[in-house]
Amino acid sequence: MPRLSQQIFAAITIAITALVGMSNVASAQVDTQLDGAPSTLFLLVRTKATEKPKNLHTKFQLGLDYTTNEELPGNRCKYTTLETPQLISPATYEAISRILGSDFTLAPELATELSWRMLPAQDMQWELKLPNPKQVLKELTVVYGQDREVKYLSPNEKGDREKTFRMITPGRYAVPISSDENPKKYSGIIMELDAQKNEVVEKPIELKEFPQPDRFYSITIRGFSGSQSSLFRNLQNKKIVPGGLESVAPVTNYSFAFANLVSDSMPPQAVFNGTDYVARVSAEKGGSTKNVWILFPLTEENAKKEAAKINAMGIEEVSKHIRASTNVASTAQSPIVDPKTPATYFQLSDISGGNLTEFGRNIPLKDFEGLAKNFPTVHRLIVWEFDNGKTQTAVEVTVNNATANTRAEKIDGLSNAIEAKLKKDKPAKDPKKDEDSKDLKKDETPKKDETPKEPEKK
Repeated sequence: MPRLSQQIFAAITIAITALVGMSNVASAQVDTQLDGAPSTLFLLVRTKATEKPKNLHTKFQLGLDYTTNEELPGNRCKYTTLETPQLISPATYEAISRILGSDFTLAPELATELSWRMLPAQDMQWELKLPNPKQVLKELTVVYGQDREVKYLSPNEKGDREKTFRMITPGRYAVPISSDENPKKYSGIIMELDAQKNEVVEKPIELKEFPQPDRFYSITIRGFSGSQSSLFRNLQNKKIVPGGLESVAPVTNYSFAFANLVSDSMPPQAVFNGTDYVARVSAEKGGSTKNVWILFPLTEENAKKEAAKINAMGIEEVSKHIRASTNVASTAQSPIVDPKTPATYFQLSDISGGNLTEFGRNIPLKDFEGLAKNFPTVHRLIVWEFDNGKTQTAVEVTVNNATANTRAEKIDGLSNAIEAKLKKDKPAKDPKKDEDSKDLKKDETPKKDETPKEPEKK
């Protein structure tokens, strides 16, 4: 579980001044020795919509450079890297604020009007909410700087478009907005049902000003040591940093860590590479997994039978049973699975660079028609194996609150994927050939007036 180094900068909101470029910063402030152990500083910065990321980077660079050259050693700092500011969503800022007890909240949505908000996504996605969830967005045009217009259409709408929006829920749409320039205005077309006329009508979205809410950025300073208080003081000094920070609100006595609780209830998702089934399995918790085997392919009924048989064995007996099986494929072997292939123990390779945390292999498939017929649903058994070089044993796992030697899994979507590939691989009928065939049969049938006549007798 990765742990954030010593301090993390969290979010506290302070009223912004419309005249400043950067509004406020929230952070955890801990001064350290200049030559002490370096840490990574994270800052969440709230700015005006017009603040450009490169200018934000320059301002922090000026503050850092000045602090590294302070006259008094106790006021200096050192660092290795100032990373490029990363845009984050207001919702992320709000969530961290609430965790830390701040009263920052986003503006409430207006129930009956068009509204925009930035989505918490890796790319620059905005949500457009229509006044009525029964309405459908047909077309959208966004005007950026220098009057550059970008046309958006839905995936199902035919026509020229530069970008595509998608529906999240009825009346709400995700729109990819360029992060390189600020949108200025927008217009569009909405479709809705006219109850009186009982027909779908189009309503224009008249040209409107695009909302200009505050932007939120994360700033990362790596390898930092020395005086944070001096750095923050200099970042607010307008003589050192033009348009510097309006305020800094340090947050102390907080320690953040990332945690992961993996659920075993989620079925594995089928992934294909060409005609290969891509099998992936994570190591069982505890760090004792050296090998992973899967018994594949299995019907639901056979999966239950094989699981019961393996769970009745001792853990060392399981490993001997796998190796003594007549149907076993080591990592050096690559058998092709077809409808006649018996369930086979496939050994998976370590794909985590020697860390033994992720295992996988590609399993070639053929005759998708037969596979679809024989396997209405496709299942596999997983055996995690301990191996100290002398002894191999199954790693015990928990299944339905009981200890087991194996886990049976339905491979979610594999049957559907096989059927989809089957349909895709079937050659499409050529209507022209069908017509030619009909014509040929028609020509082969003699017409009444074309029946050969016997020669007249003299």
